[in-house]
Amino acid sequence: MADINFVNPLHHPDFILLLTRMSLVLFAGLFAGLLSFNWNIQKFTSDPVGKRILSWIGILILSLIGLTCGRVPGMVLLLTILLFAIREAAHKMKLPVSYVDAIMILAFLSVIVTNYYLAFFYALPLIYFVVFCLLASLHSKDVEQLHYAADSLFASVWIIFGGCHIILLALLNNSLDQSTMIIVPLLLAVALSDVGGMLIAKWRKTKGRDVWASFLGNVVAVALSIAILQPVVEGYISVMGWIIAGMLISFFGMTYGLGSTLLERAPTAKGAVQTNIRSGLSVIDSLIQSTIIFYYYLLIIMS
Repeated sequence: MADINFVNPLHHPDFILLLTRMSLVLFAGLFAGLLSFNWNIQKFTSDPVGKRILSWIGILILSLIGLTCGRVPGMVLLLTILLFAIREAAHKMKLPVSYVDAIMILAFLSVIVTNYYLAFFYALPLIYFVVFCLLASLHSKDVEQLHYAADSLFASVWIIFGGCHIILLALLNNSLDQSTMIIVPLLLAVALSDVGGMLIAKWRKTKGRDVWASFLGNVVAVALSIAILQPVVEGYISVMGWIIAGMLISFFGMTYGLGSTLLERAPTAKGAVQTNIRSGLSVIDSLIQSTIIFYYYLLIIMS
């Protein structure tokens, strides 16, 4: 039996297909971004829209590595992304070091549990609750401990528990055909939806986030991603099923990072740099939201 923990990507049956299709998407996104800035590279790299595009390009490249190199590289990649998000969220929440360390340890344990001890997956939020209650009780005289425990629990459920649904989606895909192909259209749909909404709003020269322009950009981008990946996505669910999935991804793309937006409004975030809606944390937030809704949508229609 082949070792699923480490895989030579060149032996992956769809590696060339993935490489060419993702390269096409990355080139198209970069081209559209530079075009919107009149080919001014300096403006492109300093503008929130350009930073957003570059963030997604980096995530898609890393995802290609994680999807084609086996289970362990995929776990390492996901854990790295989660730790990055935790570090940024903790900075904005101004959490003490002890809580940050606890969240990072829980992230490591959660990735292991989800991969190898799936029966305990839905017990993870309860474990988070117990850990942070114990931490807060060790400093019971400090009235801020309750806030730290609540913020830590929120970050853990939001980032770690939500992010581990990416593993659940991969395991669901493995149960169908021993591949991770179903994750590819999700990644591209979320990326294109996110960037498409921002680009159309920019082209319309609207201030802030134009809801209708964003929704139009989301729908067009999701349709484009499904069309580009037709050879990959066919055979899993019907065309109508993908259309509904695209609409769901478009809708959740409009939320634009609910978790990171809440951080901006948190009292503990006052005085922190108020740029999180344009940050890598918001990119990860969008991916987590879409993964959760896509995973449970697939469970419903495949049951």
